[in-house]
Amino acid sequence: MKPKSMHKIYNQLFHSTKINDLSSKSFLSIGVAFVLSVSMAFAQIASGTYTIPGSYASFTAAVTDLNTNGLVGDGPVIFSVANGTYNEQISINFVNNSNYTDSVIFQSASGNSSLVTITYAATGVADNYTVRLNGADYITFKEIGRASCRERV
Repeated sequence: MKPKSMHKIYNQLFHSTKINDLSSKSFLSIGVAFVLSVSMAFAQIASGTYTIPGSYASFTAAVTDLNTNGLVGDGPVIFSVANGTYNEQISINFVNNSNYTDSVIFQSASGNSSLVTITYAATGVADNYTVRLNGADYITFKEIGRASCRERV
């Protein structure tokens, strides 16, 4: 359903129904409309292959989506990463609906780990990581180099 249609349903339910005429059927319709609008706002990532950059501008954008929305579907979510050096720090939390078959894979599009690197220059002990798995399971990095650059504090 398009957001405009949801707005139309909302207006029909709330503006054309008198308070005294509300029945359990009206409340059910309101509940369905609410669930549809919430599910549209927070779409889970479907099984398939996505690109960085492309489908997602960065590792950070992809991980934000994972942390916020989780997965849906049968099979892995694969992030195919273009050659380059990515200056990012990512923390992957528990990913809803991830399991052995519905996993998350970050992989080099070229298959050459020397051509894809994620790096981060930490400023102290608290942020001394490039990639952190914070309760996440079923996450794989294939053919991606990681480098950490930290000056002594």
